[in-house]
Amino acid sequence: AISVADLIVRRLQEAGVRAVFGVPGGGSTLDVIESAGQIGLPFVLTATETAAAIAAIAQAEISGRLAACLTTLGPGVASVVNGVACAKLERAPLIVLTDTHPTGGSTFEHQRLDHHALLAPITKWSATIAPADASRLVDQAIACALSDPPGPVHLECPADVSLQPAQERGAGSADTVPMFAMPRRDSSGWCSSGPDNARLEHLVTTARTPLLLVGLGVRRPADATAIRALCERRRVPAMVTYRAKGVIGDADPHFAGVFTNGSIEAPIVDQADLLIGIGLDPIELVPRRWTHVQPVIYCGSWPVAAGHVPFAAQIIADVPRAVGELSDRLRPSSWDLDEVGRLVRQQRAAVCP
Repeated sequence: AISVADLIVRRLQEAGVRAVFGVPGGGSTLDVIESAGQIGLPFVLTATETAAAIAAIAQAEISGRLAACLTTLGPGVASVVNGVACAKLERAPLIVLTDTHPTGGSTFEHQRLDHHALLAPITKWSATIAPADASRLVDQAIACALSDPPGPVHLECPADVSLQPAQERGAGSADTVPMFAMPRRDSSGWCSSGPDNARLEHLVTTARTPLLLVGLGVRRPADATAIRALCERRRVPAMVTYRAKGVIGDADPHFAGVFTNGSIEAPIVDQADLLIGIGLDPIELVPRRWTHVQPVIYCGSWPVAAGHVPFAAQIIADVPRAVGELSDRLRPSSWDLDEVGRLVRQQRAAVCP
């Protein structure tokens, strides 16, 4: 049987991890690095633990795949907190591997911290690996990090566990799953029946100047293609958040600028009679009061908080399908896209005179 360290790095590589970034100390971290080297998974030494997490996040952003970082116990875990918080706030799928005291060392006090309690507010899940359930825990951690919304997951491996035998995945287990494609919410329709659905239907079918607010939740190629098709079919302009830049290109005639919840975009936003937040996660927005009086609805693959942005309805479904159904229900808009383009150029001139 392979060791727990071998199992960890093999599963990470299968899941799309291209390198492990970190600052090792001893114990299980050295075993993980050794196992990674044996299968050609690079280990990248960084100056600090937070730098390791930030580098991994950057790799996840660029590659669209899971990323991983590694730290020693105690102060090493404390030092990675800022980077893990970044992954939480930026919706980045990150596995945070840490060392911890041996299972038989419950009385050891040197560099002892409660890693789970320390990381609980900024991770989706945290667990300690044991040989008997290493396979299940690693698979669960990967699935959790990648499930919508993506985010950081913490796994700690005791120093006396990493070289113990681990049972491989059974023959009937699931195959490797592509990263940002899993798991997505599927839906037989774009929303359920009821009063909210009736209001949603009315808002969409009667809108004359709808405006798309495109956010970080729809950066997959299929999502972007569906959004561009809606804009072209119904002549609907779209603003993008800074994390969704490129979903609608700056040179696209439907591009209406960058949405931040700031005042500079008001000349365009104020002309809309319906705001449609597609993948719009309030985590991206400037922390100022929402002042827009038009109804705003949300469409995405995960539900979002409605305290800051007063969503009248949320469509939680497969994004390309839901956007296609929105396109079927919307009328051709009354927007003057040339005027929208003029206002965008005016915004740019105000920022960069």
